Amino acid sequence: MADVLRFVEGKFKYTPPTLQFGLRGGGTCEDCPVVTVWVRLMGRASAEQWRFSLPPHTRLEQLRDVVAAHVGHQVEQPCLIDERGYRFANLDEPLAALSQHCKLHVDFTYDDFAETRKYMKSKM
Repeated sequence: MADVLRFVEGKFKYTPPTLQFGLRGGGTCEDCPVVTVWVRLMGRASAEQWRFSLPPHTRLEQLRDVVAAHVGHQVEQPCLIDERGYRFANLDEPLAALSQHCKLHVDFTYDDFAETRKYMKSKM
C-alpha cells in the first residue's frame, strides 16, 4: 500500500505554475531602466489590453492615472490584481519592486458579484 501511495504522490505532485511576469526577483529602481507593464482592463463582457513602458519608480497607485490618460477614459474597475488573481496589498510600491526582470502584469477588475449586480442595475 505504501508503494502505491508513493507512486500516486509522485504522479500527482502539485507544482505551482511558473510566473510569467512579476512578484519574483523584484528589482530596484536602479536595476530597471524601464518596467514593461502588461495591463488588462477587465470589463463585464470584454477586456482591453495595453502594454506600457514606465519609469521604474512609478507607483502602483499611479498606474490607474497613466492608463486613463492613455486610453482616453477613466478606469472604472476598482481592484488591481496580479497575474495569479491576488489583490495587491500595498499600492505604494514602485513597479520595479514588484517586477520580475523588469516586467509586470496587472489587471484592473471589478470587485465581486455585488459590483456586477450594481452595474447591471444601473444599465436597466
